[in-house]
Amino acid sequence: SEGASVCHNCGYPLLEESKKADSKPVYKKKSFWIITVLAIIVIALGTIFGVAVSKIIRHTNYHQNMKDTINSMIDGSVLAETTGNTILNVWNDAIYENEDPDTKKYTQGAKDFDEALARLFADEEFQKQLEKINSNKITVINYMRKLKDPPDEYKDLYQKINELYDLYLDFTNLATNYKGSYNSFSSEILEKDDELTKLFNKIFIEFDY
Repeated sequence: SEGASVCHNCGYPLLEESKKADSKPVYKKKSFWIITVLAIIVIALGTIFGVAVSKIIRHTNYHQNMKDTINSMIDGSVLAETTGNTILNVWNDAIYENEDPDTKKYTQGAKDFDEALARLFADEEFQKQLEKINSNKITVINYMRKLKDPPDEYKDLYQKINELYDLYLDFTNLATNYKGSYNSFSSEILEKDDELTKLFNKIFIEFDY
């Protein structure tokens, strides 16, 4: 009969529809929300971790680029200093008619210092040295492009490297394109060399090499 709890024929217990509905497990809904929350937490942690790793990688790459830039400017400055000194030695020996084994092939028989310097700049070995300086400049320029938009912790140091870059260009250009008199060229070479050395030393103090 309707609403009976047992079969009127055999006496077997019957479940009412309302009880059947109540018997459905409620833990499935709870499990769904737990899994959802856990998934959100995992995604959030993964995002935070990814950002942290990305920042570390950028920091490491930027640090290495700074190091490479500084080293390249040191190499170019040494080349420029050697080249400038060679020019000054030939120039000086041509003016005062000194006989020096290192400058003799440029000064001997030259009518004046202009001819001696022209011989120097036409010399194959000296031209190779000039090419090394120009090649170094290209390398430094490419490194400087990589240093744009520095991380916050490197902004102050980047400004100093920018100053160093300007001095480096002045110094290398001076060595490859001499101008003025012997005295003015000599003074400018010494002045730029001294400024570069001081700025290099300041950077070495701040930069974790």
